[in-house]
Amino acid sequence: WNHYVEVGVYGETPAVPVPTTENLAIGSTVTASTTFDRIGYLTDGNAANTGSYTNGAPGVQWVQLDLGTSYDLNTIQLWHYYGDGRSYRDVVVQLSNDATFSSGVTTVFNNDTDGSAGLGTGTDREYAETSSGKTIAFGATNARYVRIYSNGSSANTWNHYVEVGVYGDTPAVPVPQYDVVPIDDFGAVGNGVVSDTQAYIKAVEAATAAGAD
Repeated sequence: WNHYVEVGVYGETPAVPVPTTENLAIGSTVTASTTFDRIGYLTDGNAANTGSYTNGAPGVQWVQLDLGTSYDLNTIQLWHYYGDGRSYRDVVVQLSNDATFSSGVTTVFNNDTDGSAGLGTGTDREYAETSSGKTIAFGATNARYVRIYSNGSSANTWNHYVEVGVYGDTPAVPVPQYDVVPIDDFGAVGNGVVSDTQAYIKAVEAATAAGAD
């Protein structure tokens, strides 16, 4: 004879990322490889005024945003100074969950076609700066930190930023579910609960008396 009281099956609802249209850069912590004056302009949410820019020293320099937690990022919007249509050199955008960018680095844009910045040889083109900024779209990448490099522009050797926007999804968190596969036998009903224990006991006793093991 075969007997069952109950079977339980457990698992989690498939995780679904929570989409957001919020600019995650606003309120982030900004650091840099050198001193950038008025660095608060970088993430103040105002890309409309090219005169509101932060200015950093010549050479290969970076600014870095700490979003505070990891997100599934998919878009970066970038405005350098755009008042005269200049192009910036060696623009490289990288993502990571490591604040030092020594591991787990994903490069989502690189127009350093000769590799002179030491960050790999890029295949993206230089572009003229406009008030529309540069939209960099990419497959969802989990990261907390965004680092952006540049190396002067076609106008001079200084590095300037008007605004940076960062967009993505809140990391998905699986929701535990504890569903039970019911067995409609010996008093067990469709909700997975043995509602009539005495009925089951009597059934077992009857089966045993009939020779069940």
